[in-house]
Amino acid sequence: MLTVDGTHQDFGQGDVLVFSGPTEHLFRDLNADMRAVVVFPRRLAHAIDSDFRRFDPADLRADADLGGNVWSPLLENTTMGVGIYLLPKGGSEEMLAHDFDEFKITTRGGGRFDLSVGGFETQPSAIALIKDEEPYRPRRISDDLVILVIWKKQRARFAKRPYASHFLVLNLNRPWHRRGFATAGLGGLMKRFALLTVAAVLMLPAPAVSQDTSAAVEKALSALPARAREEATVIRWNADNTYETLKEGTNPMVCYDRSGEGRRAPFDVQCTSLMNLDRVKQNREFRATAADRAAESDMVAAADANGTRAEVEYGSIWIAMRGDDQASARTHTTIAVPGATTASTGFPENGRGGGAYIMGAGTAAAHLMTPGN
Repeated sequence: MLTVDGTHQDFGQGDVLVFSGPTEHLFRDLNADMRAVVVFPRRLAHAIDSDFRRFDPADLRADADLGGNVWSPLLENTTMGVGIYLLPKGGSEEMLAHDFDEFKITTRGGGRFDLSVGGFETQPSAIALIKDEEPYRPRRISDDLVILVIWKKQRARFAKRPYASHFLVLNLNRPWHRRGFATAGLGGLMKRFALLTVAAVLMLPAPAVSQDTSAAVEKALSALPARAREEATVIRWNADNTYETLKEGTNPMVCYDRSGEGRRAPFDVQCTSLMNLDRVKQNREFRATAADRAAESDMVAAADANGTRAEVEYGSIWIAMRGDDQASARTHTTIAVPGATTASTGFPENGRGGGAYIMGAGTAAAHLMTPGN
């Protein structure tokens, strides 16, 4: 609960709180550890309201239902601006670039940001710094994606030191954010913003990790070598083929349980590149729709022929571990090389030599088979 100048106000994950002028406030009765991003312009700024307002991103939903993405400015001064951006589930945007640096802080939902080279997955608590002139495009929105955007204008700086790369991704749920802070006494903190014109606070309560989630993460990661598990992402697919992130990683690998799909083994997990998730989603859709394996193969072939097949990342690894149970499961590893032939790679197109070879040479589904698989 939040008390502002004697008035009580409930708040929750993803809410944005705007304080204008000298506003006395108290956070109390917290039901989880609280993480917050605080924005405080030091010069006169124009805010959307005076005194205090709780801004619920769900307020944007009605506007989004009218069609398209929704932008709502919160404040702006001579050096910086703050606003909220909502992209509806399933939405996207054209590739674009701004002439200013900007932080994008995800408060709700999830999706992917494509950059000029590579990209990153985002989820609640993720903070991305995208430098000026860096092209980006949000897509694959798994749920209504709500982003708090903070941008600087010319001659303003976010930090004294330059960033070597064009983007930087942080997460408030990382352990280093807790270092040096006692969480038990947060409910008794009282602050008075006497000198700050506006403060926008993004509430991000720390999510609890259940035993079921821990078990699901451990199961999904079992297909990977032990040394690769700590840095891999783990997701859980939903029935509508959207997904939720159970564990955020720092390497390009993503793992998931697929034993709930039709015609799968009782124990069946898979790991691949994050860049292949569109392909995985399409595979799931084909499997769910097809009556049998032959019909599924026909759907894949038709998509290849008409140009609607989701692309696969060249050189990406696919690791599947399946069996009646984890103890008896066997691992199958391939490397995607779409369009590859012996002439283009030097690998043979059959396994008679005993080494790695190309299966499906010359096709969009071409992949390297490794010995023992």
